[in-house]
Amino acid sequence: MSVDLSALGLPESLDEVDAAGLGEVVVRARRAGALMEWHRLRAMAEVFERLVAPYVGEDRRVYDAHTRAANEIAMMLGRSQAGVETELMDAAHLFAGLPQVAHCLHDGVITGGHIRTIIARTALVGGQDYAPLVDTELAEALRRQGSWSLQRLRDVCDRIVFRHDPAAVRERRKASEEGRRVWAENATDGMAVLHASMTAENVRVAAARVDALANSVCESDPRRDGARRSDAVFALLSGELFECQCDRGDDCDATVPAPAMVQAAEAQVIIHVITEAATLDEPEPEPDAAEAAAVEADSEAAASAATVPTATEVDDAEPTLVEGSDAGSVLEDPEPAEPVAAEPDSAEDPRPAPKKPTTRHVYSPRHSGVGFMDGYGVISGDYVRELTQRAGAVIRPVNPNGKPLRPHLPSDPYRPSTAMNLFIRIRDGYCTVPGCDKPAFAGDLDHVHEYDHDNPAAGGQTRACQMVCVR
Repeated sequence: MSVDLSALGLPESLDEVDAAGLGEVVVRARRAGALMEWHRLRAMAEVFERLVAPYVGEDRRVYDAHTRAANEIAMMLGRSQAGVETELMDAAHLFAGLPQVAHCLHDGVITGGHIRTIIARTALVGGQDYAPLVDTELAEALRRQGSWSLQRLRDVCDRIVFRHDPAAVRERRKASEEGRRVWAENATDGMAVLHASMTAENVRVAAARVDALANSVCESDPRRDGARRSDAVFALLSGELFECQCDRGDDCDATVPAPAMVQAAEAQVIIHVITEAATLDEPEPEPDAAEAAAVEADSEAAASAATVPTATEVDDAEPTLVEGSDAGSVLEDPEPAEPVAAEPDSAEDPRPAPKKPTTRHVYSPRHSGVGFMDGYGVISGDYVRELTQRAGAVIRPVNPNGKPLRPHLPSDPYRPSTAMNLFIRIRDGYCTVPGCDKPAFAGDLDHVHEYDHDNPAAGGQTRACQMVCVR
């Protein structure tokens, strides 16, 4: 079957395309691939709607409608049935729950890989009354100028979902923490892989201990970094001696501690966590069913006089910073949610206005807040509060007086001040080079435009708009 590439804006042959035009062909091909993926998922969603959805509530057979539809498609594609069953559910979730996000795929704003991450991170949204709001906010974020790595995409999805349903996020985190485990699996050539799941901050602490031991060898050790870290993990777990493997004998200047003697001072780790100060306060408990029903009835009776607090009102809290060994820093939320404005009633339309999804609980005192852990991503407000209870945690406001801060050192206008350095890392979160997810607190800062040392006023001044995080 021949394909008319010109309809997709692609040349039939690359022979007549010059070197400068090849990049444009790559961009157009990426957009065409996104469009094809949209059509594929749209067809999958249609299969679900026609062959599966009508029987979801009544088909109790083992070989039910969902299984039959997936089996037929799997046979045509030469794929596993289980994989197609998952894709049917994902496609239905995308087009029924996130139609505006699906349109971003149609327009080439994102790719199929992005869609899989979005579907996975918005699993809590399906069937909820706030789903249209999540869809709108996420689509608006995706269409902003910039690149989307999978890490950044996960962060924006989590930030939006966390704000809309903190209770569901709390339950999901509880289940994840209770499911932590250690497991091993065989690899090839006599090797095996050891896995361990634990909280993000504990991983940072454990990794720092491993690095401290692995880096204690001399420069002549022949092992690669990964091999040394693997040997250090085994030494820490087994208690066996970890040694430098150089051939220098008595001339080796390595000071290798015993595994049990790798102290916190040698493996110090500072975890930075960004949030707003209001997140540090415990939220009001969720009401029980009877109380919630009573509140809902009162709200409907007084709808004309009721007011809903907006995100702006909640986000006026003072930002704070937490620093400490094995704990972190808490700073302002890098991207606060925007208030949701209600559409005005139309006097010309006699039909009753459709019930709009509500997110009153999102911006109420029960909203538990969100945070951003450097090197990990968005975390829930409950997680932030857990970190502040760890030994060594220090809470520090970023700008307690709310006054303008000096952008550069008084003695050297090229060097950013401590306050500017901290602000840029908070703002960027990651390295700003497209595709690089190196944490901002682990990278360097640089000027967007080269600093003119002879005449600083001519360009490249040390200001927030001229500074970015780079790897």
